Amino acid sequence: MSYKQEEIDGLERRCKMMQLKISKLEEALILAIDASAKFKIEHELNELKPKLAAAKRELEDLLTTKSSVEKSSSKKPPAKLHDHHRLTCDRKEQDTQFKGIRLTQEHQVNFLYIYGFDRHEHEALVERFAYELRGVMKDYLNPNLRARCKVEQAETIYLELNDNIEAYKIEVLSQLFAVFGVDTHTCGPMLQRDLKYLWQHSARLQSLQAQDYVCCYLMIPEMDWNKEITPQVVTWFIDEFCGSTLPPEAPGFFFFLGIEFEEEDSEVKGEVKTAIRAGGSRVQILPELNSLGEKDLKQWFNRYKNQLPRRTKYTDYFKTEDSYYMDDVVVELQRLIDTINHTTS
Repeated sequence: MSYKQEEIDGLERRCKMMQLKISKLEEALILAIDASAKFKIEHELNELKPKLAAAKRELEDLLTTKSSVEKSSSKKPPAKLHDHHRLTCDRKEQDTQFKGIRLTQEHQVNFLYIYGFDRHEHEALVERFAYELRGVMKDYLNPNLRARCKVEQAETIYLELNDNIEAYKIEVLSQLFAVFGVDTHTCGPMLQRDLKYLWQHSARLQSLQAQDYVCCYLMIPEMDWNKEITPQVVTWFIDEFCGSTLPPEAPGFFFFLGIEFEEEDSEVKGEVKTAIRAGGSRVQILPELNSLGEKDLKQWFNRYKNQLPRRTKYTDYFKTEDSYYMDDVVVELQRLIDTINHTTS
């Protein structure tokens, strides 16, 4: 299959226009009172939705072809070990629980708490989960392994404490809408909007389909934690903003709520645990992030033995310590990966 850029541009415009028309018709359907008017709108929606789905499939085929052509014309050799493997040192407990949640597919929208000392790299864990969803974490065993789906990983959203709860909610949504390219000046009263509205009006999310995912990390530093206000805003976000049912053709959403302590033995750790456990069954609590040990590093180097220089040991890159922080480990492993990929190029 060949492609022309003007074909892609034209299809993208068509998809965007049809999606906007569908959104307006759905809003009109909600407001319609007359039965004949409702029937007419529903008929038009039933005609438009299959056309949009077909256009999206055609666009995806063209984009796949374009990507293949560009990759084949590139002179850069394939990486011996991809960057995402810097994220795979330990975190077995968290990874096992996350895989269980994904495999059961109980909810289209999922919420997970991640908590621990801020040097344990909460964001790196979310990035790892995004690659897990794509299905590429075993590409070191099979260079031809390709992603099984698309995953849109959003930029981190910072939940800065505000005593005015309504203003706090609006700030959270302002960041979320900005990340996904939704104009907050034309959306009307923001607190009346929900996740379905965000999905329908985000150009960034429109290429995603039912088998795809969105990952979003909401960061809550210790100084912005308040045992009364923070759980209240999180509950509103889960029950109200994300409470509406998404259509079956929408992607799956994973929202990670990350509480980052300033010290290993933070004074607020106890009240954080109490609050998140009181949050109900809709929020999954991942095991606390802890330091890494010598065994974790040895296992990483054993796993990638065939990709590393012969007789490479972890002590070639790390000083012998009782424990290691993930932020240091990720940096050093990235340097190692850069070195071996540069050596093989």
